[in-house]
Amino acid sequence: KLVPVITITVEPGKTVYEVGDVVTITAHVEGDVSAPVNVTVNGVPVVNGGTYTINYNGTFIVEASVEANSTHGRGYNNTTFVAVKKASAITSVVVDPASVIVGNNVTVTVTMDGISSGDVVVEIAGVNYTVPVNNGVASLSVELPVGDYVAHAYYAENAMYNKSDVSDSNAFHVTDKLVPVITITVEPGKTVYE
Repeated sequence: KLVPVITITVEPGKTVYEVGDVVTITAHVEGDVSAPVNVTVNGVPVVNGGTYTINYNGTFIVEASVEANSTHGRGYNNTTFVAVKKASAITSVVVDPASVIVGNNVTVTVTMDGISSGDVVVEIAGVNYTVPVNNGVASLSVELPVGDYVAHAYYAENAMYNKSDVSDSNAFHVTDKLVPVITITVEPGKTVYE
């Protein structure tokens, strides 16, 4: 019996994919074979010619098969592709203003890539603040004592992203309040009055 020859394509044709990518998997059987093609990714059935969203990192095995019948034998082929986590979820950490008088707040703004919700940790002088992410931005308003500081943002590793540690490249400053100098004068300027 004829043994069906199956070719498998994964599009777009990359060497390495990232978690979150969507691929199209197509298995084509050469010749006059009318039997359905069964396609799986890591053992999970997918629609031939349909899309597959990569939800985790690792090696993916795509298998395609045609079961034997009265006109042909069983056909089988497989291919693999690799997916890795995205490099970083944090794109920037900005502190505004860069200098503030004690008693006033500074705002630390963390911009995230591809993450619309969740939490990021902002660390200032050894204190961690858990800040919610809303529409890709986490914003922390905090009052600090006099001193020089650098803000660090940490994002925990998850299924899509590797962990991140990004800091504001410039230190920010909390300065002491201005102490007014008061001068008293008594006119006319005598040392003894009568």
